[in-house]
Order: sequence, then C-alpha cells, then structure tokens
Amino acid sequence: MITIQLFDPANRNAEFHARLESLVKQACEDGSTHVTPTMEENGYPVKVFQMYCPTNLKTGMGEVTFFKTVEGKDNFYVVQKAWRTEKFSEDDIPLTEEDFAKWIRYLKAVYVCDSRVEGRKCP
Repeated sequence: MITIQLFDPANRNAEFHARLESLVKQACEDGSTHVTPTMEENGYPVKVFQMYCPTNLKTGMGEVTFFKTVEGKDNFYVVQKAWRTEKFSEDDIPLTEEDFAKWIRYLKAVYVCDSRVEGRKCP
C-alpha cells in the first residue's frame, strides 16, 4: 500500500520520526526504526526512514513501512510504502533486495515542488 498524507506545516521531520518511533515500540514486539540524517531536496528538509514491526501486537502480523517526510511551505508531507507480512525476526526481514532497492528509488523520485517559488518549480 502507498499512502500520501498532508499535515499542518508546523510539523517537523524529527518530531514525526520521534512520535512514530514511540508508537512502534508500543504496538510492536521488537519494533524498530532506521533513519537517515535529514537532507535537503528541492530546497525542503527531508527525512527517509524505515519502520520494522516483526509482530504487531493487535494483528499478530508483521509490518514493514518505508517513509519519506518533507517539511514543505504549505504542508508537511508524508509518503509511505507499507507491507503487511507474516511474523518475522529482525534478522529475517521479509523483503527481497530488489523490493528494497525498488521502493527506495521510488521514494527518492518523489519530491515537493512549488510553481510559486523560483528554483522549485514543478516540471
């Protein structure tokens, strides 16, 4: 599943990640997040991270989600790709290297543009 969400622009990448990390620890057995340092894309602060939930305590299933968050001018954007899987261990994440690479490329290709701002115009 791919989801795109728009939130109030007052949100920040680090705060979003911290909230998500807290939720993962509450909802998942051995849940974890792996985050990249904040970078800039098209003039906006961006963070990319993965969430691994080997066993969701409510569903009994595993979950893997890749996120990209962007602190835009008008909105805070969250793009995510999620998989529901069978239970898994931290050492045996149920994604192929091909899947991992494909969806990281997809997230890298997604960006925020703004036709009102010189240098950030949409194609």
